[in-house]
Amino acid sequence: MSFKTIKPSFAGGELSPALAARVDLSKYHVGARELKNCFVHPHGGASNRAGTEFVAEAKYPDKPVKMLDFVFSREQSYALEFGDGYIRFYTQGVQLMVEAGKPYEIPSIYKVEDLPYINTTQSSDYLYIACRD
Repeated sequence: MSFKTIKPSFAGGELSPALAARVDLSKYHVGARELKNCFVHPHGGASNRAGTEFVAEAKYPDKPVKMLDFVFSREQSYALEFGDGYIRFYTQGVQLMVEAGKPYEIPSIYKVEDLPYINTTQSSDYLYIACRD
């Protein structure tokens, strides 16, 4: 005969496999083996993490891109799509456009092979971009 135990809280977060079956530890009773796409509330419950929404296709759908954030102010934030030789911009769930429904983009020196090595940091309203080369 098996018994199911109710977990009243996940305040212990995700536990290491090293703690498996360590019922003598108080964290064991308020932790989870795995929390996939979830976050734990301070009061112990867990919720699904918000998903993403399709906004637009990349310029080259067969090539990878890197998405980075730029927060100008509380009211203005942007997602930047770094692709093969270009950067496109998104805000408030839409792609920035120029005349005739063409996406606004600027040329970039970064190629597909550079994308994993692009790093950014922000100071006030400046975005600094660095890459391995």
